[in-house]
Amino acid sequence: MPATRDGPSEVREALVRFIPLLQDPDPAARVACYTPDAIFVQPGQPPVRGHAEMLARNVMVLHHVTLEPEHIEVRDDLAYALGKFNCQIDTSDGRRVELPANFLMVLRKDPEVGWRIACEFITPVA
Repeated sequence: MPATRDGPSEVREALVRFIPLLQDPDPAARVACYTPDAIFVQPGQPPVRGHAEMLARNVMVLHHVTLEPEHIEVRDDLAYALGKFNCQIDTSDGRRVELPANFLMVLRKDPEVGWRIACEFITPVA
């Protein structure tokens, strides 16, 4: 499988397009970043599998999201991006807290909609 020359820039552009969707208060907008069969994994939680489960469990609204990929590799219609993620969330007691993390995303290119996240792993920065 040959590497795609313009693939990393396409993936970077997709990550930029994801930010307003990830910050949208509507869970359906956030889920649009993911493939229908996507898996989301974070420490201490069972994996979230697919759009229906994401819609049921994705109740937290993210603010001031940043995605800073440090490495992107692309092969045909698959890619991975490794980097830093940061956002703020509102806690139940009304505070807004920052959540810095590392991410690893596997992305799949859909011919109709472009790059979407097929699998995402998030781990807090120690």
